[in-house]
Amino acid sequence: MNRLAPLSLVAMAVLWGSSLVVMKDLLGAMDATDLVFSRFAIAAVALLVIVPHALRMSRRTLGQGVLLGLVFVLGQLTSTWGLVDIDASISGFLTGLYIVATPLLAWVVLGARPSRNVWTAVGLSTLGLAALSLGSTGSGIGRGELLTLLGALAYAAHIIAVGHVVTPRTALSLTLVQTITIAVVSGIVAIPHGVALPDSAGLWWELAYLAVICGALPLALQVWAQAHVEATKAAIVMGTEPLWGALFAISMGGESLTLRLLLGGTAITAAIALVIVPRGRWRGRVTAARRGRPSSARGRVVPRIQQDAARVPAESA
Repeated sequence: MNRLAPLSLVAMAVLWGSSLVVMKDLLGAMDATDLVFSRFAIAAVALLVIVPHALRMSRRTLGQGVLLGLVFVLGQLTSTWGLVDIDASISGFLTGLYIVATPLLAWVVLGARPSRNVWTAVGLSTLGLAALSLGSTGSGIGRGELLTLLGALAYAAHIIAVGHVVTPRTALSLTLVQTITIAVVSGIVAIPHGVALPDSAGLWWELAYLAVICGALPLALQVWAQAHVEATKAAIVMGTEPLWGALFAISMGGESLTLRLLLGGTAITAAIALVIVPRGRWRGRVTAARRGRPSSARGRVVPRIQQDAARVPAESA
């Protein structure tokens, strides 16, 4: 079954890449907060129907799932709000910066010092961000770019948290609780202005695709795969997500392959590659929290985020 995990990650990256085009289209007819709420409410119902046994869990797992959901909904709301103001292709590349943000955040949280490759990646990311944002706003980083970057930081935090708590036994339960938490929180945020739903069959089909195929399914695949695939291998596959997003945006979303997108996207892709395929190793060591935890275990999550924090990435849409 472990051999299916890398294929699951490939499918997840493709689906998340395709979601940006669908989201951009729906944002022309729906408020961003309404979209997040509707998407994950449908996803939660779908999961309850498909895997009702996932409701059987310990209080510890329930609490972990709620915490993961709170972190993930921050990423969903901010990146969706950001998508209102920027192209889907640019959103994909900027969201992909969670891969670069992950080792930096792990440095702050876990005390593992980044390698030279990571700092080089930060420089390349900055150049890529400048190329993408200066060309789109004409004056600098705008609201859409800032919100999307905040979403990328939230996704990085989510990756680190998932790597610490998920096991094959709790993967489905954590997925279900996360999805319900996202729906509840985004619903609360949407209440003040009222929730407006799609007004046509076509938009409902798009929303269903976004909720089930690009929402519940990829989240389940990610949580399950991170319980079976070491961080390095997972990161290599997940790092292709921005490329899939740009491909769908250009081929199906009507966006153009401009010089700005080519230069900025290339710089960010190079930064991602430096992080997920490092030549060196982290020089930092695991903090006190690492002590007493197994360094590896068959059928369990290997908490390599602390051991190899630079090679952890995974996420988005």
